[in-house]
Amino acid sequence: KAVSHGVEFFLFDSEPSWYGMVCTCQECRKEWKAFLEARSLAFRDMDEVWKKRSGNNDDDRMYMGILNEYWDEFYARLWGAFRTSMRSQAGDGGFETGIYNYPKLADLDENAYFGGTHGRFMPLYEKRLVDFAAPENYLMRTARFGEMIRSFARSLPESCPIYPIVSCGAAGMPEWQRSPIDLKHRLFEIFCNGGKGFHAWSISGA
Repeated sequence: KAVSHGVEFFLFDSEPSWYGMVCTCQECRKEWKAFLEARSLAFRDMDEVWKKRSGNNDDDRMYMGILNEYWDEFYARLWGAFRTSMRSQAGDGGFETGIYNYPKLADLDENAYFGGTHGRFMPLYEKRLVDFAAPENYLMRTARFGEMIRSFARSLPESCPIYPIVSCGAAGMPEWQRSPIDLKHRLFEIFCNGGKGFHAWSISGA
């Protein structure tokens, strides 16, 4: 509905998170089993693979890589279906997508694992299923903010814009945008250090 009325940006909410499985039904278990069989690998529960993710065993590391491949394929289908549906509604208006709170610097690692509700950013971006990076940058002192954005930008493809998420103030949370002046400084930091825009999040109101 929003896209049909010209909304330009739609950010997925990737919370809450959990690890191992999106779904524990027999159909999903069957799909994971078929994924392993196609690679001539013995069956292992996703939970078992996840629990052994930090192991030094070559076999454990190999299964973690396969699990990443599985999630990459899963999210390409999921986001691909979403994008096709959104495109059919958008008409000439167009729309762009990003993932709320992701990626963070550590998540751009080639071997970073995402289970549960989290897709890996780069495989989705390379398939043109997401358009921009939307890292979470509230809960950070302004003095460190520009440095973080520059560092983050160096980890992204040149073609990928950044839209940081900033806080306009949340009751009881120790963030650093306590006043309109704080927020203005934060926005200056974004644009002076290479951000293309921002997403403002607020419980208390801007």
